[in-house]
Amino acid sequence: MDTLDPYATAIEKMISLCKAQHGESIKAYWFYKEDLCPCCAKREIGLFKFQHEDAFSLNAFMYNERSVLIGYALCRVCVMDLRQASKKRVAVMHDQIEKHLIEAYHKHLSLAN
Repeated sequence: MDTLDPYATAIEKMISLCKAQHGESIKAYWFYKEDLCPCCAKREIGLFKFQHEDAFSLNAFMYNERSVLIGYALCRVCVMDLRQASKKRVAVMHDQIEKHLIEAYHKHLSLAN
């Protein structure tokens, strides 16, 4: 990882934790690097204040169909929505996030070929 990248350490730690959870089922990694949040597709991703500290929402999900761990970040508004939403609303938001990320991953693959 690039030591000049302020997120590199956090991403390395996230991958390590995911490896511990998913083990050998992870065949590849991909990080969503678009500017817009994969949940709302409206707002930019970036640092935000949380409890008076700079915060960054770093997340991952396992795309089992392809055995790919997909990392992503969310905008401040979606993070706060997820923290306060009902279980049903959280499930809907996660479904939306995964749908957008899978579409972005397939787009990435098509551009790579």
